[in-house]
Amino acid sequence: MKNLARLYEKLTAAERAALTIEALARQDMEEADLLADSCPEFDYRAKDLAYTQRLSDIHQLAQFYQAEVLTLRVQLMAAILSMLRHKGGDAETADAMYTQVQILAASIEAWHLAWVMFCTEIGFDPDAVLRAFGIEQLAIPASKAIEPAREQIDAAASLLSELWQASLGVVAGNGVRQ
Repeated sequence: MKNLARLYEKLTAAERAALTIEALARQDMEEADLLADSCPEFDYRAKDLAYTQRLSDIHQLAQFYQAEVLTLRVQLMAAILSMLRHKGGDAETADAMYTQVQILAASIEAWHLAWVMFCTEIGFDPDAVLRAFGIEQLAIPASKAIEPAREQIDAAASLLSELWQASLGVVAGNGVRQ
């Protein structure tokens, strides 16, 4: 082990990380500890972590919002195409398809309203956040929007808030996550 320990000091970060994963996988805590203990230590200067983390976290949430709404929009397009293909079919199926389109459109609007509520609550302009990260406005134009149920909006806003709180991890006064 002593000879290996001297080699550990010469490992690159990638090599050290790979060897640590392997040691942990075989539950060799002694080797994992040796690898960690031989890791070089450095002092760093960086921008305020609370600031940079907040920007990173809102970016990730904007991407999450985008993914949710884009998924719903794809489902909406598929539902509309199904309706068009079914044109002239039985009324019951047509009604079910129309209801599905309405539900999906309402879900998109719910996510949009939740995004606006969430961003406003944490002090960001919702449209500015999307523009800052090159995300197009994903809401259905107001003239075509379907009024979602309050529960849909609240559920989406609650999820965004929970993700925000989890990602922030309650930043302490010194800028270190707890």
